Amino acid sequence: MNPTPVRRAPDDAVDVDVQVVPRASRSRLVGLHGDRLRIQLAAPPVDGAANQCLVELIAKLVGIPRSAVAITRGLTGKRKTLRLRGTTVEAVRGALDLDGGGGTDAGSGGRSRRHHGAPLLGRRALRFGLGALLPLASAAACESGEGPHLQVLLPEGDVDLESADNASLVLDPGGPSVTYDIDGPDFTLSLELELDDLQRTASLYIARGTDLLAWGRSAPFVLADTAAAVTIFVGRPGALSTFPGEVSGAEGMVAAQAPGRGMLLVAEDGGTYLLSERNLEISAGDAFPTTAPPVTASALVGERGGGVLRLSWAEGLAGWRFDPGLDSWETIELAGDLEVEPRDGAAWLVDASAEHLLLFGGGDQDDIVEIDLQPASEDGPYLHRRLEIALDGPRPGATPAWITRSGTDEGEGVLLFGGDQEDLPLASFTGVASPAGPLLRWTGAACEQVERGADASAGATLRVLCFGGLRDEVPTRDAAIIGIPPAGPLTVEVLAQWLPEAAAEPRLFSDESALYAQSAGSWLRFDPLDLSAAPDVSATTADRATGGHSVNLGTGVTFLVGGVTAEGQPVDRWQVFTPTPPAS
Repeated sequence: MNPTPVRRAPDDAVDVDVQVVPRASRSRLVGLHGDRLRIQLAAPPVDGAANQCLVELIAKLVGIPRSAVAITRGLTGKRKTLRLRGTTVEAVRGALDLDGGGGTDAGSGGRSRRHHGAPLLGRRALRFGLGALLPLASAAACESGEGPHLQVLLPEGDVDLESADNASLVLDPGGPSVTYDIDGPDFTLSLELELDDLQRTASLYIARGTDLLAWGRSAPFVLADTAAAVTIFVGRPGALSTFPGEVSGAEGMVAAQAPGRGMLLVAEDGGTYLLSERNLEISAGDAFPTTAPPVTASALVGERGGGVLRLSWAEGLAGWRFDPGLDSWETIELAGDLEVEPRDGAAWLVDASAEHLLLFGGGDQDDIVEIDLQPASEDGPYLHRRLEIALDGPRPGATPAWITRSGTDEGEGVLLFGGDQEDLPLASFTGVASPAGPLLRWTGAACEQVERGADASAGATLRVLCFGGLRDEVPTRDAAIIGIPPAGPLTVEVLAQWLPEAAAEPRLFSDESALYAQSAGSWLRFDPLDLSAAPDVSATTADRATGGHSVNLGTGVTFLVGGVTAEGQPVDRWQVFTPTPPAS
């Protein structure tokens, strides 16, 4: 028995002892198995396909030509010895991660540490493959010849797909679009395509006749990349669906989008986790390096490059950056022409370009601070500055909303609604001089611009709907409509008892057909063309009452994570808002 699977061989070669598992879902190095390396192979043990796959995988991982790898023992068995030339024992051990002890996927270069207290349990999944027409001399033997697997993740319990009789698969850009007859949710779809390096997304629509039951879209992928599965979560259009698996330890967790990567979650104890938007699986990163700043004086925001910043203004300005590629945090340097004072309760927004965070008032400050979300240079600081626009007061607890008109990218201005000051008018807009509305203490409302796109023309009066939150520290059923004309003063109309029940911390969602809100265990839908009418209450399961975060992913869905129920218990399920698909 060899003490190590990697050892020096004659003529300066290196021998590697392996045990292979053919017909696996993908080819990868699993890790040590006794005195051998355990390797899963996607290829079957037919006509030398598994051996070819093994040679290609080892050559790729070690970084040597395939011609430098030969099988010297076990040609027809599962226990094999390979001889590698043009490398060293130390190089092979490092390439195969024998010093780190982890498994390696073909083509993988980063760490992925599974969180053993995993928030996701009991997942139901279906698979369908994108078959590929591959040249016989290609790497098809090592990748099963089926192209990337698309895994379909179904909601938990709240979408009835038993009556589904057709499914449509659409690849963008360029198609194809194919419809299949199915009988319920147990189906397998396949499609033959030439492999290429074009970045695509796949959308899956599940229907009964012409009635769409559920749909979802994948993260971008390329057909030539067969190393890992891509997962599509399908949910009810225009509604919440329950993501499968029980969630634990989510109370006090903060979350934000890591653009192009998925969703970053930071627990109260500093534990850091990344939900991949490609495969919807969770990996763990290094813990947040210091005591978590208070939620009322901090923000977790994504960078355009895929990183995530945590900024705090509880005791002056401080910041940290998480790199999903390295799974680690680092302290960032912040520099500017002012010292940022503590500003508890400050409202904040990320601008439309995702290049700056704007900090409005808070504490006893009545200014606006702009913080860059990218460093000034590769190793430079993140800069910040005070804008010339002054607020009418600190407005701690106010709700900010971008106001945009058609044809603009950056937005026309920011509406600040309410705040914890009883001597200020209800609404203030950075684009006009005079605030408007009654003098009210109104915090924690949800606000959304109603007119969008062509309806938000240069000459239109824009409406902003704000509702729920706390009026004089009491949960309210009231709403307000703020009118923003192209010129002239703001208008404010308060709608008393507009909601069916008080909503202390509503969350807003929207698609092309409607506006939606979740609060107090209810899912509400309202018609933007008739805001005088009370919203409809849906039977959608929506346990959250307060707290939590809503995070958009690049696939078009919004995750609702965390929070507590009306009984004060942590919400033990995540929910996902799937927008109604655009009309074709």
